[in-house]
Amino acid sequence: MAPARIRIGVIGGGMMSQIGYLPFFARDARCELAVVAESRPSLVSALREQYGTVRIVKHHRDVF
Repeated sequence: MAPARIRIGVIGGGMMSQIGYLPFFARDARCELAVVAESRPSLVSALREQYGTVRIVKHHRDVF
């Protein structure tokens, strides 16, 4: 039986997330990129384009 995937929530969709965390988690078969908290409209658009299936919320509390 395959181990369960780890669901990942990221707070902030800025440069560090876009070049570091998010691509790593999206490629790793052990992870499911579940939610990203980001309120800046320009970044929300970029995140939706790059990670169409991830849920994007406006407030970090919604990640928890």
